[in-house]
Amino acid sequence: MNKKLKNAIKINEKESFYELGKLYYYLIKNDLAKKTLEKAYKLGNFHSLSIIGRIEEDNGNIEEAKRIYKIGIEKEDRESIFNLGAIYEEDNDIENAIAIYNKGMELKDARSIYNLIHIYENLGKKEEAENLKNKILFEKGLIHLEYDMIYYAKK
Repeated sequence: MNKKLKNAIKINEKESFYELGKLYYYLIKNDLAKKTLEKAYKLGNFHSLSIIGRIEEDNGNIEEAKRIYKIGIEKEDRESIFNLGAIYEEDNDIENAIAIYNKGMELKDARSIYNLIHIYENLGKKEEAENLKNKILFEKGLIHLEYDMIYYAKK
């Protein structure tokens, strides 16, 4: 690690290790990413758990990824919620997917609401889906809200 990077990390270790770990992950240096993100987690950066979980998923360790995401969910990490919900959906474990996405909805994560809309539509629960579409359209303070979600909710 070069001197400038070491000095930058000293300013705010928790966030610096997290950002550096993300960079390593995007560069597909997963071993280095995991070590760096684990340092960030030990320093109190709970967002690092979602990427550590992704690394485990990438390596085919789905049960370990789930375990890590569950820790992230306890810390109200929205990415962990979203990622674990997606695993449950892929496994067709709709009951758990709904439960997890409801936690995301409580944290005002539009992605969780959007995924719940699709689940309820697939289950034929039109009224629940319409209520959630209204949430996308009218609830204040949603995060991760994108134009295509709004467009879909208007249908």
